[in-house]
Amino acid sequence: MPQLWLTFEEIADLFDCDPAGARRRVIANQWERRRYHDGLTRAQLPDEVAHEFMLRYGNKHESRDASVDEFDAAMAALRRVFEAEADDVRQPSAARAVSV
Repeated sequence: MPQLWLTFEEIADLFDCDPAGARRRVIANQWERRRYHDGLTRAQLPDEVAHEFMLRYGNKHESRDASVDEFDAAMAALRRVFEAEADDVRQPSAARAVSV
C-alpha cells in the first residue's frame, strides 16, 4: 500500500469535520505527522483509512468525469444546431445571388 500524507484540511474533508477536529483525530490515533517545506503539516494515513480515502477520491472524480462528458455532449449538440442554422442562413442568400 502506498503512503498517503494529507494535510489537516484534506483529512477534515475526508471525515466531514473542521481542520481542528482532523488534527485532534490525528493526535488521538497517533498517526505520524511531518511538517513539509511548504509550511504545511501532513499526517500519514493508516492503510485502512488510506484505502477509504482512495475509494472516495475515485468516486468523487468519476462523477465529475461523467458531468464533463454530459457537458461535452450538450456542447456538441449545440454546435450541430448552430451549424445547421448557419447553413440555412447561407443557402437562401446563395440562391438569391443565382436568381439575380
